[in-house]
Amino acid sequence: MTLRDIDLKYVGGRLSSSKGLDIKGGKVTPISWANVRELGAVGDGITDDTAAIQAAIDAVSTAGGGVVYLPRGTYKLTDALTLKSNVALQGDGIAATVLTQTATNKHGIKGSNLELVSIRDLMVDGPGTGTGQGIHLDGTVIIYSFYVTMRNVMVRQFGDTGIFIDDPVTTDLYNVTSKENGAEGFYITCSDTGTVGTSTSLVACYGHNNVGNGFRLYNMVYSTFTGCAADNNVNGYKIEACEGVTLTGCGAEQNSGDSIQISGGNCISVFGAWLSESGTNGVHVTGSAHVVTLKGIKEFSSVGTPTFIKVDTGCTVTVENCKSDTRSNNFAAGTTMVVSDASLNQTIPGTLTVSGNINGQAGVAANGIDISSVQAGDHGLLTWSYDPTSTTSTTTTLANTIYLSALYVRRSVTVSKLWFIVNVLGVTATAGANNVGLYNSAGTLLGLVNVDSLVTTTGPKSATLATPVLITPGLYWVAMQFQATTQPGIGRSNAAILSTLTLNQSSSTYRFATNGSGTTLPPTITPASNSTTGSAALWVGIS
Repeated sequence: MTLRDIDLKYVGGRLSSSKGLDIKGGKVTPISWANVRELGAVGDGITDDTAAIQAAIDAVSTAGGGVVYLPRGTYKLTDALTLKSNVALQGDGIAATVLTQTATNKHGIKGSNLELVSIRDLMVDGPGTGTGQGIHLDGTVIIYSFYVTMRNVMVRQFGDTGIFIDDPVTTDLYNVTSKENGAEGFYITCSDTGTVGTSTSLVACYGHNNVGNGFRLYNMVYSTFTGCAADNNVNGYKIEACEGVTLTGCGAEQNSGDSIQISGGNCISVFGAWLSESGTNGVHVTGSAHVVTLKGIKEFSSVGTPTFIKVDTGCTVTVENCKSDTRSNNFAAGTTMVVSDASLNQTIPGTLTVSGNINGQAGVAANGIDISSVQAGDHGLLTWSYDPTSTTSTTTTLANTIYLSALYVRRSVTVSKLWFIVNVLGVTATAGANNVGLYNSAGTLLGLVNVDSLVTTTGPKSATLATPVLITPGLYWVAMQFQATTQPGIGRSNAAILSTLTLNQSSSTYRFATNGSGTTLPPTITPASNSTTGSAALWVGIS
């Protein structure tokens, strides 16, 4: 090799080479470090340092890679810095090294199809408005953003998203903050059709006071959040169309929408999250998301109006040991298996199939009923007041009296028919004055059916609701009211002793009661006004 081959020059008191070589102590070594101050950057916050820093990046890239060092200072930018593969930007700390973008339509740092790049120990400061993003790293369907690393970085006050990474693979962000931006704090995505981003890890990252979401993940797989926080955004975390994503030990406070929103995708898990003052929902699972696991989540809130955990129709979710001080859950029918809530209750929608034995210290029971006994389902019903084989007696009803028989519903079901038994037929039923209906525990009428034509013959009767009613677990009453020249006799058990009918019950939860009278069933009743006077254990069921 000759001197001409390596293009030696004497610059700044030492030999250097435009061919990527540095002469130190008589030895020829590859350039791996460039100090932007030595290439003309000033760092006084006034001088435009864009060209000098870009020259340093280009020189290190041309040499095969290395570190671009930005000593303490404020570096004014008027255009985006274009990062190159195999180049690291190294500052002296978030509060010490600041890149300040003054153009409202430019990114702070950008790059495309990068490999082995890192940004460390610096701040990227925006103009507070416009269309620029703090850090914009783009990938394509052919080449991804490989091995991107950020450590101890803050991005703030850009008009658009703070940190945007497209098509990331094996990318990790540690102690990175994105705040006060005009769109998302972090937007990590794979936007190319038919492909996904993978293996991205965010540890101790913070999305704060952004106009959009704190964190938004789209079309990503096997990626994680650990110890991250999202405060004062729209949604704290928005996980869309992802698979195999896990949040562990993360928090969210005072977001105007959902603290955590999971939309679509599969196998999303949230463990040990702490949420506070969610604007809409603590956790919202929607968009037919499946195999979602929520475990050990605590919601603190001073108000109880919004929902703690909301699960929409078409999703499948398992909830375990999740607790809110003031808010309730809203699970669409058949979506959510509660392994244990704050009171150690368990709810399993659908059918539980056991191939072995079930052992319990206090006996074996399902929905409070011995599972060895005949169940309502064995007769094609959803539930009943008791086994109809116990209807050994008849009560001749009093005209216009409203009779109530309680049903205990253990899972969300859709009710289409109300059942009762006529043992003694009614004669000359008064038109419109024979009705059965379904009330909830608050006393609201959910459905009403006229049964003038049913009381004039004997046997089990099913009254079909005009519109099926979806009901959630709880206490309900089937109400019956009759008027005829000869009153019908309704099948009942022989339990007629008041102390038996009211065992451990208050008036508002009586299993069997009367509640006023009328020629039709009213839109509401007052459960506290339930009475045992004239009541009987009339059999009812629903299907």
